[in-house]
Amino acid sequence: MSWFDKMLKREKKEHAENRLLKFVVVVIALAAAYNQVEMTHLMKNEKIVVVPPGLNSRVEIIGDKASDEYVKSFARYVCGLALTYTPGNARLQFAELLTSFSSEKFPDAKKQLYGLADTIETAKVTNIFAINAISIDPNKHEIEVKGQNIVFYDDKKIPEQGLKSYLIGYQIQNGKFSVVSIGEKGA
Repeated sequence: MSWFDKMLKREKKEHAENRLLKFVVVVIALAAAYNQVEMTHLMKNEKIVVVPPGLNSRVEIIGDKASDEYVKSFARYVCGLALTYTPGNARLQFAELLTSFSSEKFPDAKKQLYGLADTIETAKVTNIFAINAISIDPNKHEIEVKGQNIVFYDDKKIPEQGLKSYLIGYQIQNGKFSVVSIGEKGA
C-alpha cells in the first residue's frame, strides 16, 4: 500500500468521523430543543398545592392562575399591610409590602409608599381597614376589596363616609404572586 493510498484511507476515515460528529451534534441540538419545549409546557401546566398558615383549605397555582382562596388570602395580607397602619409601624409594613411588588412596579411603589409613610409619621395618622367583601376578576388580574375605613388623627376619630373600595392589580409568574398596583376605586 502506497503512501498516497494511506493518505486517502485516513482522509475517508476523517470524513466519516466528521459526518458522525455532525450527526451527533444535530441529535443533541434536537434533544435540547425538545427538552426546552417540554420544560416550558410543564412549567405552565405544573400544579402547585400550597397550604399557607391561616388557611384550612388547599390552594392551587397552575401556570399564571391561582385558586380563589389563594388570591383572597393574598388580598387580605396586602390590605393588612397597605391599609391598616399607625405612625409607628407604617414604614415597616410598607417595606414588607414592597417585597410583594413586581420588579417592574417596585421603584414607583417604593417612592409612593415611603412618601405616604412620611406623611403618616408627620401627621400622626392611624388607619384601620376592616374588610367586608373580596371579589376577584381573574381575566383582568384584579381584586376588588370593599370595607369600612376608620381614620384617627392624633388619637381623634375622623368621621368617614361608609364603605371604601380598593383595587389590587396582580400577576402570577412561575408560581409567584406579585402586586402590580393598589389604589382606591374611582380615585
